[in-house]
Amino acid sequence: MTDPQPAEGIVAIASQSIDLLLTGKPDVKNRHGSGSIRPSLVIFTYRQTGVLAQLFGAWVRDDGELTEAPCDQQYRVDTDDWPDWLAELAIEHHPRSIRAVLLREAADECDDAGAAYTARALNDHAGGAFALMETFLRKANEAEYVATPCDFVACEPGGEPCSTHERLMAHAEGEHELCGAECPAVQQPKGA
Repeated sequence: MTDPQPAEGIVAIASQSIDLLLTGKPDVKNRHGSGSIRPSLVIFTYRQTGVLAQLFGAWVRDDGELTEAPCDQQYRVDTDDWPDWLAELAIEHHPRSIRAVLLREAADECDDAGAAYTARALNDHAGGAFALMETFLRKANEAEYVATPCDFVACEPGGEPCSTHERLMAHAEGEHELCGAECPAVQQPKGA
């Protein structure tokens, strides 16, 4: 006897890809031969197991002469072996990072709407807008947490977070002692 098919199939995103055109990025060593590659395109594929990169460009000879010969190479999940600029691009364009930005923009719109309702003494509407703003901010923090890789010492499964994720959790809870200068909540001294 065979198992019956479920009434509805299950569909889940297995991966997402993004293609980025590149100009002005530094040459990278050709892993498969001499010379280097002048990057012109990268395709990032984001999966549950991590990110893959396929870098395309033109081959540059050892003497620095740029050729018209196409060249490409792959970078696997471990971004420690990647050029720094490529790893930074992978993080910046991660679908969850982009999601966090969009959720923060929605939160800003809700904040503006709440202020406008408050100015008109429409307090129930303002309360709804501010509650929605808090929801968008919470979801943005969650998306950023998931999209941000661990630092040199990884999070312990079911235990202590790495320092990067500890900072993100503290920031999300309104504690900014661990935040860097890029955090808008950290006040810079006057005249700095």
